[in-house]
Amino acid sequence: MGVGLAGILILFAVLSGLAKVGFGFGAGMILNPILTLFVSSATATTLLAPILWFSNFTGARVHRASIQWGLIARMLPMALTGTLFGSIILAYVDDHILKPAIGISAIMMGVMLIASRKRKDRAKNREATADLADNSPLQEKSTKKTVLYQLGALASGFVGAAANSGGLPLIVLFLHDSSFSKKQFTANIAMLLAVMDSIKIVSYLVLGTLSIQNLLLVLLFIPFIYAGGFAGKWLNEKISETSFLIVVHSIIFITGILLLY
Repeated sequence: MGVGLAGILILFAVLSGLAKVGFGFGAGMILNPILTLFVSSATATTLLAPILWFSNFTGARVHRASIQWGLIARMLPMALTGTLFGSIILAYVDDHILKPAIGISAIMMGVMLIASRKRKDRAKNREATADLADNSPLQEKSTKKTVLYQLGALASGFVGAAANSGGLPLIVLFLHDSSFSKKQFTANIAMLLAVMDSIKIVSYLVLGTLSIQNLLLVLLFIPFIYAGGFAGKWLNEKISETSFLIVVHSIIFITGILLLY
């Protein structure tokens, strides 16, 4: 690993801790497309995987009291299925296909995040009258929710293993569920991603897309992840989440466009 790449990964470790602790979401959907500008898609994904794995376990540990274990247990089978499928795709699909695909995915992720936040704001405005207006049978709503959660878990596992962006389907899914508190929202996503990250790292090792040497590099990045966490906590008190997300969305769109060429 060159000095330049090592410096980029150190910066990304700081940003990963900053995003997880400061704003409660994983940074893979931003960092993975950027790193793909410098190395192959498979290399970018597997180099970032250990850093994101540690960040998610740190987030899950901090918010462990708010984890809904029943929900985690119900979603894990489909999530792990998607993780295994995504790992195979990453190992065997040509980089000329993966790189533009990640670029298109990055643009779509930016659009979906913006749309999800707008829908959440509209849902808050309708919350007082939603229950009165909804005459759907309780069992029908429960069945629909179950199907959506299983599909979301499958999608999260797949894009998490193929492009380190497993948090996006979960964010979109959980933003539409008003029953989650802010802590539960963060805790459930962190725990699901931590488990899926563990499986995908094992899959990468078995398939040969990740080496033991690169896996052990995460030990060198731990101080930088913690430093990013402290910076994120401080930054969260200084700027609004809206301002931060404007920057995030801009980076996602620009990186996605660059990957198409």
